[in-house]
Amino acid sequence: MQALKAEVVIEVPENKVLIDKVEYLELKEKDYIGKTWTIADLKRELNIKKNQAWITECILKPNIREISDWCFLKEGTGGRSATVILASKAKKWFDENWSRIDWSKKL
Repeated sequence: MQALKAEVVIEVPENKVLIDKVEYLELKEKDYIGKTWTIADLKRELNIKKNQAWITECILKPNIREISDWCFLKEGTGGRSATVILASKAKKWFDENWSRIDWSKKL
């Protein structure tokens, strides 16, 4: 078997930059640091295909002790709520616990 060695030149356009994957992921994660979400934001940002009531009743409330460091859940009158979610920790929790959630659960 023969082995060939080749040198390839790739031109990077002026509007692009090469970056290590680890550095890219760190920069991407910083977008969420210190940012807060409502339940609507959580639903949109994580692309959850359930309504806000389902997210509250089937995910947030059952796990409130576990998520209390990133989720302040306060229900008001008339269906209004003042839920505040710390985006960075919520994103991490959902990444780690996605398979634990019973997505077929009914309200």
